[in-house]
Amino acid sequence: MSVRVVLLAAVALFASCAVSLQGAVYPDERGRAILHLPDGSTKNLVLDEAAAPLAYLDGEGVEIEGLQWIRGINVKNWTVPDGTRGLQVWVGVLEVHQGTLRVFDRNARAPYVLDARDHPELHRAVGQTVLVEGWVVGANAVRVAYAKVLGRVEAAR
Repeated sequence: MSVRVVLLAAVALFASCAVSLQGAVYPDERGRAILHLPDGSTKNLVLDEAAAPLAYLDGEGVEIEGLQWIRGINVKNWTVPDGTRGLQVWVGVLEVHQGTLRVFDRNARAPYVLDARDHPELHRAVGQTVLVEGWVVGANAVRVAYAKVLGRVEAAR
């Protein structure tokens, strides 16, 4: 085998290219995040800590930016543009501020106060990333219709 063939094989193995894709994320049987594209194909998602919540979406539509490698897409940025229930979506870390729940939305980079009276389970998720679907009821205030913790639910803090 010539040096040229070995070098070409190494370049093909380690080369990456930037990608921007839309699709739906589902976990596989091992809990890994798989992006299902509109054409029916799938892509493995390689998640760092910032993208780890993607593994818990289970059917939500996403927009993904990252680097395509042989083993999958190394996710650098992601958004959930629309909810599966036809409502607006906010995704971010859930926190308590002045006695109220709020989510710091990762897309808008702004805090939103949550009217989550029908979702007492959210109090157990403070400090974790959540997906909230609902509607705006005031300046940076959201009425929660649906909420999902994007990770393992830990004990209340």
